[in-house]
Amino acid sequence: MGTSCAAIFLYADDVILLAPSVHALQLLVNICDCELKFLDKAINARKSSCMRFGPRQKSCCADVSVSGFVLSWKTSSRYLGVYLESSVKFKCSFAKNKAGFYKAFNSIFGKIGRNASEEVLFALIKSKCLPVLFYGTEACPITSADKHSLEFTMNKVLYKIFRAMSKDSYGEICKYFGIDKVEESISHRQERFVKRYSGYSNSLCHSIFARL
Repeated sequence: MGTSCAAIFLYADDVILLAPSVHALQLLVNICDCELKFLDKAINARKSSCMRFGPRQKSCCADVSVSGFVLSWKTSSRYLGVYLESSVKFKCSFAKNKAGFYKAFNSIFGKIGRNASEEVLFALIKSKCLPVLFYGTEACPITSADKHSLEFTMNKVLYKIFRAMSKDSYGEICKYFGIDKVEESISHRQERFVKRYSGYSNSLCHSIFARL
């Protein structure tokens, strides 16, 4: 990334290795494995996997191994709550976000139903459900199809609360209860994300946000 190497990303005990080829990936794995052994630690091979992005993402790949254990190649993988999908370009999946959103809403709606006021219900949706739906959207590439799918998910919840209505009515309801449109919500999250990290002195952060 610019003049900075961006091959290894660490967060607590979760590690992502990025490499331009399978051979380079194996070299990185070997280095990490050697260093961890020096620290009297080890890579949990059973919880590790490989993914491929790019034009040849569906092509067969050579094995990548750690301590004699062959890592599996997967089409989908979870990292810090974000689900990555093997694709021609870097891609995230929000299917789990939508499932979690429905689960959170049904849990709330099933307990309070129509006994609580609409103001209370929407306050709970904003605080307990929407963060689940939009998790990771500030850092992941979002397509028009993704936005449409997330908006459809929100509309299904509104339909369950108010029954049949026009799409225009859904927009007015959200506006009345202080809920931004899906596209606006994602845009606000992205702006806060960029503002938060653009001030970091880290050279890699500077390179990333200079490109943004």
